[in-house]
Amino acid sequence: MGKVQRRMHRRAEVGAPALLMTIASRFDGVLEDISVSGARILLRAKPPREGRDVVVRWSDHEAFGMVVWASAERVGIAFHQNLPSHMVIHPDENDGPEDLEPYVRNFRPV
Repeated sequence: MGKVQRRMHRRAEVGAPALLMTIASRFDGVLEDISVSGARILLRAKPPREGRDVVVRWSDHEAFGMVVWASAERVGIAFHQNLPSHMVIHPDENDGPEDLEPYVRNFRPV
């Protein structure tokens, strides 16, 4: 029987522009979802490898974390410290996905 993983913290779908930085590189992307303990980001370029320390910037926020998984164009980040809850954008508190539609529709990984 398959292993069932349960997240400790609720994730909020975001769809906002984000910047992922390592000590040597910068990656433009879309913050797909976020919780107080981590985030999933769609990137325009090949993501950094697992175990790499990163800084994630979105909106007027910044968080330090580590890459815990990476696929061809997405990356999962675990934050080194849980974020304060006010830094996590919940779907019922933002203006709605229609405001981000032009950005997300035009985003294409390379």
